[in-house]
Amino acid sequence: MKKFMAIFLGAVFAVSSTAFAFAEGLSLESLIGEAIANNPSLKANKQRTIGKEARVAFEASLEDPVFSIEFQDIPEDDISLGSSEARRYTLSQSFSFPGKRSLKKTIAGKEASAYASGYDASVIEVKYLVKEAYFEYAYLIEAITVAEDIKKTLSNMSGIAAVRYSTGKSLQQDLIKINVETASVQKDVIELSAEKDAAVARLKTVLGRPIESPLDGRAALSRDRAVFDGASLLKSALLGNPELGMVKKELEAGELSVKLAAKEYYPDFMVSVSPMERDGGIESYDFMFGLNIPLWFGKNQGRLSEARANAEALRAETVARTNSKSSEVAETIIRVTSGADTLTLYETALLPQSELSLESALKNYRSGETDFISLLDSERELKRMRLDYLKTLFDYRKAVASLERAVGEDFENFEERDSR
Repeated sequence: MKKFMAIFLGAVFAVSSTAFAFAEGLSLESLIGEAIANNPSLKANKQRTIGKEARVAFEASLEDPVFSIEFQDIPEDDISLGSSEARRYTLSQSFSFPGKRSLKKTIAGKEASAYASGYDASVIEVKYLVKEAYFEYAYLIEAITVAEDIKKTLSNMSGIAAVRYSTGKSLQQDLIKINVETASVQKDVIELSAEKDAAVARLKTVLGRPIESPLDGRAALSRDRAVFDGASLLKSALLGNPELGMVKKELEAGELSVKLAAKEYYPDFMVSVSPMERDGGIESYDFMFGLNIPLWFGKNQGRLSEARANAEALRAETVARTNSKSSEVAETIIRVTSGADTLTLYETALLPQSELSLESALKNYRSGETDFISLLDSERELKRMRLDYLKTLFDYRKAVASLERAVGEDFENFEERDSR
């Protein structure tokens, strides 16, 4: 019996080491790098940003000059271009009212900066999606390991119960109950395996890999705790988060668009030079200066009103996004802090007590001081505690990743914790 007890407890506690024997597996950092390089949504956003940046040069340029030839004095009896006695060559160039072109260039630059910030925000989102799928994959691997280990424990318990039944010290009902419990654990393994396959599929999608491609290696669920200062994180989020930076750049572009719309009340210009050719030589030159007359003030007023309304909407959106980001950071800090406290409770009290409870139940069952149901209840409680601990750890890692996404930067300071 002592030998069985050693085997039994060794099987129960073996998950503490086997669940974390996957340190040499998938590297989260390399997966994030792969996703940034290959994710198709990021590629699309990158190309949109490049297109917006290219537009800056377009808005800074003058309109193309216009060249024309006028054939004059064509005789009625020989209507052809070659019979004309004079030709007028005209080269004209349009110019915007001073300040318009520079405003258009600056607006295009602000819009390009907004797209660049949007790309940075999408990079942060993709990094979060990689972390979420990676941590779920790691959690499910360890949960399956726990369930498989419990099956081995139940098998050992079934063996000892069979021996006791053969000697008349236990009931056949004990064997039936342990078989039902084993089937229940097998059901858990099937469901967890299906969830793991789904997590792997999500991870491949974020990485830009084909679904049918292999994913070699195992993920590890770190026990380390993030160390941070809440006030500093909130300040960093409001100053450096690219999502807020995008909205601020859009607001700056909107305010400049109001100035540009106001300048539409002023005319644009056009100048041209026209040399006159006659008898094979230049006979004279004509110079022309023109301007458009912004006579229809209703059109310009509508354009200005639209620009002002858009700018006001962007101001309100900036305030709303800022408030939302502040709330997101504050709420996520609470989740991270609460998750860390819950993990500490599991590691220092709940799991050790459940392990002691099972050990005590096994000793009492061996001595005949308790029945098989009490032993089985202790096993169930330890299984639940271990699985709940892993789920809490997974939720904590997701919360940390959410906080990194909200702030816009990854944490570098972690308090190391030993794996259970």
